[in-house]
Amino acid sequence: VMEGCDNFCAYCVVPFSRGREKFRPLEAVLGEARGAAGAGAVEVQLLGQNVNSYRDPGSGLGLAGLLDRVADVPGIAWVRFVTSHPRDFGDDIIRAMAGNPKICRSLHLPLQSGSSRVLERMNRGYDREAYLDLAARIKASVPGILLATDVIVGFPGETDEDFESTCDVLRLIRFAGIFSFRYSPRPLTAAARVPDDVPLEVKRRRLLSLQALQKSIQIEINASFVGRELRVLCTGPSVKGGGRFAGRTEGNLVVNFDSAADLTGRFVDVRVTGSGPYSLRAALL
Repeated sequence: VMEGCDNFCAYCVVPFSRGREKFRPLEAVLGEARGAAGAGAVEVQLLGQNVNSYRDPGSGLGLAGLLDRVADVPGIAWVRFVTSHPRDFGDDIIRAMAGNPKICRSLHLPLQSGSSRVLERMNRGYDREAYLDLAARIKASVPGILLATDVIVGFPGETDEDFESTCDVLRLIRFAGIFSFRYSPRPLTAAARVPDDVPLEVKRRRLLSLQALQKSIQIEINASFVGRELRVLCTGPSVKGGGRFAGRTEGNLVVNFDSAADLTGRFVDVRVTGSGPYSLRAALL
């Protein structure tokens, strides 16, 4: 629905590789959604490098309105959107998610660092407290929502205390999933002009520590679903093989289940029978 980014985060090459923000017209997006639904799609994902800055070039309609309009397309049962910038995440989007049952209760909301000092150096436009406040408001307004995030470790100047602040945010928010990376400089970016002063071995150690923490959180979150009945959109055969199929919940959790029939593209109801750090096991109902 949009391409490019105007934020110029210090580490990010997107504004140089993708250009400034450009938005597709509302009717073009709705036309594509109708075409997908007509071809049998039941889920639509609105994609953009900074999707929550979307504005229809004609009417000025923002992402909240676009989400509702796409959800109104006959045949579409689930709507998702990615990726959001916390600085541009307005209360109107929270209200749209809370008020429209077709907008999935899952959200990817990149954190990057839990240290206000590092966030300022990253030019993210928010601090630790603002991110925690936004996450709390989202969770309060959309009960049961599962959050995922991105984290960079070893950004120039990051101290052990900064890193521990990031780990603390993971403990406070309890993300259902993260994408985590060691910092490395990208050409043209502001961060590439300052010394990459965190040793590689320190970056590696911090990344492994962060991932171990997150794995323990995901084990606890996934275990809480055992015994519950969930609606799952089957996405095809499971990578685990053995005749099993896989799908995703509204909260974007992976579920593996046995089925004699190919249920790809269909919604099924399951009861969760087991869990691991990265997926759930379930039985068809």
